[in-house]
Amino acid sequence: MAAFYQYLAEGRYDKAWEVSVEPRWAGAAEASYIRELPASASPAGWTPESLFVSRCSQDAGDRIKIRSVSVERLNDAPHTPEARAAAALSPKGEFGVRASGQMLGACLIYRWDRDLAVAEIGGEYKVVLPGTKPPKGFHHQAWFSDVTLVGPLRTAGK
Repeated sequence: MAAFYQYLAEGRYDKAWEVSVEPRWAGAAEASYIRELPASASPAGWTPESLFVSRCSQDAGDRIKIRSVSVERLNDAPHTPEARAAAALSPKGEFGVRASGQMLGACLIYRWDRDLAVAEIGGEYKVVLPGTKPPKGFHHQAWFSDVTLVGPLRTAGK
């Protein structure tokens, strides 16, 4: 699933959509905020490509500056509402992955990691995105967690 993050880094949001699935919890143009999602929630549908691509472009611009992405397989899929929703589409079940890497800001570099479910849907493996966003945040921020500052860009290579 490193391909998902690689596509984000290249600004190829259409390709990122192809290797992911994201529930539309509210069934409207915008997904619910994280704190509004009840534990028993079921999706009203799945995010279409046009909405995913336009939202990525508006939220993140022409690309998300990430690099050094690595992925390791976990024994179990995370126990999240989106993983439960995707399980209905995945007769072979799901597994989990831990993706990690670096994100570049204007002057700073950050390290991040995120545990995500992966489901086999229609014969292809897809990363399962939350379909939610933090209050006062962007949807793509939910694809990264445990973000920690590494340091300024000018000292990162020293």
